[in-house]
Amino acid sequence: MKLRRSRGSRWLMVLGACAPAFLCGPAHAQAQSGRGALKVHVISTRNTYQPMAYDLFNAATGQLVGTGKGADESMGEQVQVWDLDAGTYKIVEHGNPFAAKSDFATASVDPGRTNEFLIVVDPDTLQFRGSGPVTGELPKGTRLVGLRIAATVGGSLMLNEKEQVVGSTSGLTSVWALFGNFSLVLDKGNHFLSVVSEQQLGLTSQPTSSLQRNSDRWETSALYAYNLNNKYVGPYARSSFRTQLFPGYLYLKNEQGSTVAVTTHFKNGMVTTTVYPMFASPDSLRVRIADPFTPFILQEELGANLKAIDLDLYLVKLSVSTRLGWAFRNGLLSSLKVVQGNDKGPTVQLYERDDYFTTGPIIGAGATVTFARWLYGASQFGMIFPVKDTEVASFGDRLLIDFGGTAGLRLPAFTSFLFGSFDYTFRVTRDAYITNDTQFDQTLMARLNLSIL
Repeated sequence: MKLRRSRGSRWLMVLGACAPAFLCGPAHAQAQSGRGALKVHVISTRNTYQPMAYDLFNAATGQLVGTGKGADESMGEQVQVWDLDAGTYKIVEHGNPFAAKSDFATASVDPGRTNEFLIVVDPDTLQFRGSGPVTGELPKGTRLVGLRIAATVGGSLMLNEKEQVVGSTSGLTSVWALFGNFSLVLDKGNHFLSVVSEQQLGLTSQPTSSLQRNSDRWETSALYAYNLNNKYVGPYARSSFRTQLFPGYLYLKNEQGSTVAVTTHFKNGMVTTTVYPMFASPDSLRVRIADPFTPFILQEELGANLKAIDLDLYLVKLSVSTRLGWAFRNGLLSSLKVVQGNDKGPTVQLYERDDYFTTGPIIGAGATVTFARWLYGASQFGMIFPVKDTEVASFGDRLLIDFGGTAGLRLPAFTSFLFGSFDYTFRVTRDAYITNDTQFDQTLMARLNLSIL
């Protein structure tokens, strides 16, 4: 207890310590104990929330405090609050070492207050693009009659023109990119509704060819679930579609160095053959095989979902959910043409496909796993057993399968200045109503970080 003179020569009695808890509050208690709180917000350069996993280290000791994950605050998720000793902390992408010299952020924790910190990352590579205390408005959705709505659109353009530059081709090179994200959530009582839409389009034009797409995807899904007052099982209804925005082309190749004959079998029975010169420009050696928004795959599901595994051990975290129901699938194929056989020889066979509709039971599963601080994986699987139009193929061949996933490996530091990482994504699709071939798409990104200074 202290005596303090106020104006007018009156003496006031001041408490030197705040004993009653209702007068002090948690902030004062944190200040007295030299502790504070840290909230880490993670967004992408597209101004959307990024669910990136990160590791938090004490900068003074180099010790790992814990692993966190960015929250999608536009969907109502809550940001993790760290109760920490006052001081400086280093944040790196999950799995990277404390000694990382790139892709890190440094946050300060002041005692007695909640410190809001923001990290901005590239949405595709998760490389850090900026960081610092929150000083402005964070992205947020709009609330309308109980709905949480968020939307983001954007794009980029790069133009480069060269004329008579030694060691290069004269002409204009352009790279275009468009993206959009939309989400809507209703979570009220026993009802849960989620609508998510993602669109991405990348186009490249070289001096010797027209626009070519290097990435093209538009996927939208709407899920309604009724909560049976338990977290393991409940009925659901889901509708989704996936398509491509830009026309699709087949670029002809001939390893024998002669002309290429393309025979097209139309669905009305007509057959045409076109001969393409081998030594022509890339634009003269391409065949249009898909219109915009082709193929357009629409799918509806009704059934029940089950949360099968929710494991959280010291080194391993595993979550598996399954679903069982009935699916309805429409394939709107317009004038889609698919290659049958080899597309690299002197003759290429194209077959025009017709629209289809089928239905049947569906089983599906989703899983996520993390091991220690170095391995992360996520996967989705769905299989439909068609009971309509069964003459398309044998039972095993006509199963509609969609299997995809992603995995990341963060290598422990080889030395204090060298570390690496791998990121892998894949997608396997089987759809005999379009093609008997298995469609496979994969991407592998490897990074080696070397600190010179």
